[in-house]
Amino acid sequence: MSLIEKNVFDFYVNGIQFEYREYKGHHQYEVYAMTLEDNKILHDYCLNNLKQTETAPSYDSNYKISFLDDGNLFEKIRKDLKALVVKNGAIIVNDSECIVRNNYGLYELVYHKKFADTIPRFSELEAIGDYLCQTINKAQLRNYLKSIT
Repeated sequence: MSLIEKNVFDFYVNGIQFEYREYKGHHQYEVYAMTLEDNKILHDYCLNNLKQTETAPSYDSNYKISFLDDGNLFEKIRKDLKALVVKNGAIIVNDSECIVRNNYGLYELVYHKKFADTIPRFSELEAIGDYLCQTINKAQLRNYLKSIT
């Protein structure tokens, strides 16, 4: 399973930074070639499935590969790699933020009430203001994460 951490513009796929840039009127994401080479699956995916752009020359470990962003690069990578997205410490499930916290060997899913229909019910729900919380075990969490990627 791949993991994508989303910031405002940049994102990280399995710890490898995709840095947003505007260059010669194009929107693109740049990746350090050496870090990309450290992850063969991601390296092969990027080189075979993403549109590369011209990259300004640089040397050795500073060499970057640039990929064109037609406005959907992030979503394309997420769907193609069936990646789990994390933003501000919360996983993104069907456009809703869900926090997973460890609670003495069990896990709690915490999410806003307006997203209750998008999160399966594993146990009794506890209301905490505008949020709902439910407790699940490790196997349920693992199966749930597999089902959303």
